[in-house]
Amino acid sequence: MIQSVQAGYPIQSVQQASNAYAAKPVESTQSAGDKVTLSPEGMIASFYSGMGVDYTPGQTSISLEEIEEGLERKRTELTGNINALFQKNDISATPPVELTSDGAGNIRVKGDHPDKEKIERLFADNPDLANDFRGASAQASLVKAGKEHLEFAKEYAKNPEAAVGKYGSLFSALKNDEFSLLFGEPAGETA
Repeated sequence: MIQSVQAGYPIQSVQQASNAYAAKPVESTQSAGDKVTLSPEGMIASFYSGMGVDYTPGQTSISLEEIEEGLERKRTELTGNINALFQKNDISATPPVELTSDGAGNIRVKGDHPDKEKIERLFADNPDLANDFRGASAQASLVKAGKEHLEFAKEYAKNPEAAVGKYGSLFSALKNDEFSLLFGEPAGETA
C-alpha cells in the first residue's frame, strides 16, 4: 500500500526567519582582554559597504541602481589601485592588459602580454586586491542578472511563452559570463 507523503510527516510550526536578526549583539572576549561585538546592524552595514553602497540604519533593501552605482565606485577604485600597482612594478599597459579570473578564482591576463606572468604573480601576492577584483566581478554579474530579470519580467507579463523562449538562457546553469578590466588602449584607438 502506498501512503501519501503528507500522511508520513507530522505538521511542524516554522518561526519567521526575521526573528533571528532581532537577537542581541554577540560579544566575545579573548584571554588578552580584547573584546569583539557583532551586531546584525553592523553586519548589514559591512555588507552594504562591501558593495560600495551607502547604508542608512534600518534600511532593509537596496535597489539595482544602488548596486550598479556601488559597482562603478568599486570599479573606479579598483582600476586606480591596479594602475598604481602597475606603475610601482614598471608594468606598461602597452600593449593593453585585459584582466579576468579563471574558474579557480585566480586573476589572469587574457591573451598575450610581455608581463603576463609578472602581473599574475602580483595578484597572487596581493590577495586583498585579487579579492577586490573577484568582488567587482561578482557584483557585475549580479547587476547583469538583475537587468536581464527586469527585461524578462516585462516581456513575461505581456506574453509568457515568448518571454521564456527569448530568455531561455536565464534558466541555464551552464551560463558563464566573464568580467574583465582593460588597461591601456587597444591598437588603433585613442582617447
